[in-house]
Amino acid sequence: TPATVEHTSTGDYHTYVPKFDEAKFYQVKIYAKGDGKDTIDSGYKVINQEVKQLDAPVSLTVGYDKEWVQSDGSITVTVNQAVANASGYRYRVGGATNPEVKKELTYSMKSHTPGTFDVSVEAVGSIFDADKVYWIDSLPTNSKIVLLNAPSVADIQVGDEFIKWTNITASGVSSIYYCIELYDKDNNKLTEKDVGLDLYGYSLSNYGSSEINVGDFRKVVTVKIYAFGPTSSAFTIIRSATVSKTV
Repeated sequence: TPATVEHTSTGDYHTYVPKFDEAKFYQVKIYAKGDGKDTIDSGYKVINQEVKQLDAPVSLTVGYDKEWVQSDGSITVTVNQAVANASGYRYRVGGATNPEVKKELTYSMKSHTPGTFDVSVEAVGSIFDADKVYWIDSLPTNSKIVLLNAPSVADIQVGDEFIKWTNITASGVSSIYYCIELYDKDNNKLTEKDVGLDLYGYSLSNYGSSEINVGDFRKVVTVKIYAFGPTSSAFTIIRSATVSKTV
């Protein structure tokens, strides 16, 4: 059943932009309204308007323009395939209350603050095609990106046969790993064998706990750590900055 939209206009020129928010047939009736005294209302001019909804973007690529979280880094969003009849795209990152609308298939937003950012993109309509069909906005296509926080420098401890730090957490990330670099007093990078890690079966390059046991902790003067996520995640995880502590 066609929806009925009513609008009253006065003056010499008349413009009305109806708000179509559903995909269906609308019926617009236009008539000249009399003054009720000397003139009576005219007959109706009826316009039947077909309204369709745009397809949502097929897929998004959400990334970061740096290898790790940095002060001048930006979250990037790419619509991988243009949506037919779209006049642009509405990009929303991190729950922005005023999302940006752009014609381009790519968008970037400066972000150096660690956290989990929800990302959504809608194809924007508000346009008539060559067949006079009016297109309304699509449903959103959603994704997310996580910028990992770095471990706290203040919480890094080097004690008798152990190195500890505080685990970090990130919304939506079930496993967080750490890369640890150890240096001696001459700033030489130590290996697992140098500090006896091979005795415990630990690795400095892919460790999922907040403590490692070292056989010769007395060699360790400087500890550097950064956090990273699993490569098999359904969304993008950007590793943290590296923090360093000299003990």
